[in-house]
Amino acid sequence: MRRRGHTKSRRGCVQCSLSRRRSLAGISTSSVTPRETSTLLSDTSRALCSPAPEGLLNLRHIYLLQAIALQTHGVSLFNVAQLSQVDRSNCVSFLIYSGILGHHLLADALSFRDQPIDEFLAEYAWCARLHRGVRTIAASSWPLLMESELTGMLSWSQEYLLRKPTGQECSRIRVMVAASASLTGGERQACMEAINFLQVGFDSVLSADWEELGKEAGSKGNKHQMTYSWSVVVAPEFMALLVDKRPESLVVLGYFCVLLHYARETWQIRDAGRYVFEMVEQCLGEAWRCWLDWPRRMIASD
Repeated sequence: MRRRGHTKSRRGCVQCSLSRRRSLAGISTSSVTPRETSTLLSDTSRALCSPAPEGLLNLRHIYLLQAIALQTHGVSLFNVAQLSQVDRSNCVSFLIYSGILGHHLLADALSFRDQPIDEFLAEYAWCARLHRGVRTIAASSWPLLMESELTGMLSWSQEYLLRKPTGQECSRIRVMVAASASLTGGERQACMEAINFLQVGFDSVLSADWEELGKEAGSKGNKHQMTYSWSVVVAPEFMALLVDKRPESLVVLGYFCVLLHYARETWQIRDAGRYVFEMVEQCLGEAWRCWLDWPRRMIASD
């Protein structure tokens, strides 16, 4: 079935705008602080600069600079003095900030083109590290968050990340990692965990009855959840393998590109799946090309 395209207007994408509104629905406006306001405005500027036509590159640059300035301001408000003061009055605010910043950081990492894969991987790992740190701080108040208006969404998210993979899309790279003689035991485990999270992501996006999932928690959830969470939930050891361009980790990243490709209608991602996959394939060369057959077919088929 052909995916529904996003409807454009002079104010931007209607679907993305509605999605952002729905994500904040039910959250008290008192939970939104200047930090979140700066980050939301930064997110909007980043969205506006993403699809700029060739003739509007100067405008795109202006939006990008504005997005960077607003994001920097938001991060500056997230200062050390506040980290020890997460309580019932601000825990929701911290979590909102973590979610918005995570989407923005992913968009940043995926949007800068025409750079060597080394620079892309370093940027991707840095964004993941920053998001993981902010998310850890937000999650430190988990008992308080579970008493907030976000309890349904958080229960679903927790259950989602604990799911066991069921599909077979990643079975071949499990064999590759298990048979690798160059990986240590810890490195092999980090790769296997990353693969399991990937498979949970594929189980979601390929599920025929996704709309029925998560209703018990009061939320339909987001079938692209793993696309945005993967870099944060994988072990730091796996990210280190990526930065070092270890072939096994790059093959796993090639499979992640399929998840990105399935989410290509979102402004944060667009054609990043195809672009990153091409970088990975070129970096690995012919010796590892056979391990990328499945993601290559999936990306080429749509």
